[in-house]
Amino acid sequence: MFKSSPPAELIRVSSFIGSNHLLVQGPGGNTSYKYESNMWIKASGKWLCRAHQEEIFVNLDLNILRKKINNNVENPLDQKIVLNSKLRPSIETTMHALMPHRVVLHSHPVDLLAWLVRKDSEKRLLHLLVGIKWTWVPYTRPGLDLAKAIKQRIDKKEVDVIIL
Repeated sequence: MFKSSPPAELIRVSSFIGSNHLLVQGPGGNTSYKYESNMWIKASGKWLCRAHQEEIFVNLDLNILRKKINNNVENPLDQKIVLNSKLRPSIETTMHALMPHRVVLHSHPVDLLAWLVRKDSEKRLLHLLVGIKWTWVPYTRPGLDLAKAIKQRIDKKEVDVIIL
C-alpha cells in the first residue's frame, strides 16, 4: 500500500497549475498520480491552487476502480474504493484511472477553450498539434460516460493528450 499522503511532486505541480488562471479556473481541473494499486486524485470541489494549504487529494484503490469500470458498474466511485479519507473523488476520476500514464494533468486552458468553440476546431487542431500523440473526444457528459468515450479512443492508439 502507498504512503498515507500524496507525493510532494503531485502537490507541487498541482499548486503550480492551479495557480495559473489561464490553465485552471476555480475548482476546475484535476491531477492524479498512480503507484502500484493506488491512485491519488484531487477530491471533488477542491482547488488545485490550495494543494499546499489543505488536504485536496483522495487515495483510491486503483485495481478495484478499474475492475468496476470494466464491469460497467453504475457508480464506480462509491466509498469502497477510497482509502483512508472522507473526501469524495472527482467526477473525472474514471477518466484518470483509464489513462495508462502514471501522472495525469487535466486543465481547462483558456486559449484552448477559445479554439474549441469554433465549428472547425478539430480540423484546425490537426495542423497545430502535428507530432503530438493526441485524440479528440466530442462533448460527452462528465463521469463514467466520458470515461467510456475516452477508453474507446485510447484503446485504438497511443495518446498523451486528450482534447475534450
